[in-house]
Amino acid sequence: MALVTRPEAYFTFYPAGAAVSQGLVELAGEHPVLRGEVFPTVYRREGASNREGRVLAWIICDGTKETLVRELSEEQRHLSIASIWNHEALVHYLTREWRPEQDIGLPPEQRVPAAPPEEPKAEQPTDKPRHVRHYLYFATAKVGNAVAAQLATQGYEVTSRESADGKNWLVLAEHHVRDAAQELDSAREALARLAQKHSGEYDGYEIEVS
Repeated sequence: MALVTRPEAYFTFYPAGAAVSQGLVELAGEHPVLRGEVFPTVYRREGASNREGRVLAWIICDGTKETLVRELSEEQRHLSIASIWNHEALVHYLTREWRPEQDIGLPPEQRVPAAPPEEPKAEQPTDKPRHVRHYLYFATAKVGNAVAAQLATQGYEVTSRESADGKNWLVLAEHHVRDAAQELDSAREALARLAQKHSGEYDGYEIEVS
């Protein structure tokens, strides 16, 4: 109760379903949304970036209105950033008490202080492809099949079928990655945008343990 009544610092998206299925978190309970506590209507998201990861422009979302800006005002720097964090990213940012105003468009490795160096580890092969499954859900089979066809042209192995709960349509997109961090971030962001474009939901991924 104390957690949900505290003032909001910022919001982000977290694939809880995938995290629970992987045993990363446990479902402890639930609490209804309090009166007056609604999803923020004003936030920002990346509009364009260069190859190094520096954001060149931001999109300020205010309800149904979207405005492209190249320089953030002081007020806009404090807006929540619409993005999806996997479990590792969530722990990373929370333990460092990250805030949106710290992210002004720098490449990821420059956004927060680096973690303490780890003990040297035995060299591991880095070129072994790792299998990844991404989960996208849509309201109807028609929309799901259309998205599946689009993903198939992008090189994904796609399965399109009714979800286990029978209420939605699942599109399972599978592929292999070599550079897990870089390729996964790029794939997650692209798939999340695609799901949002079709009024669906990106519900995280599962990656083969090397």
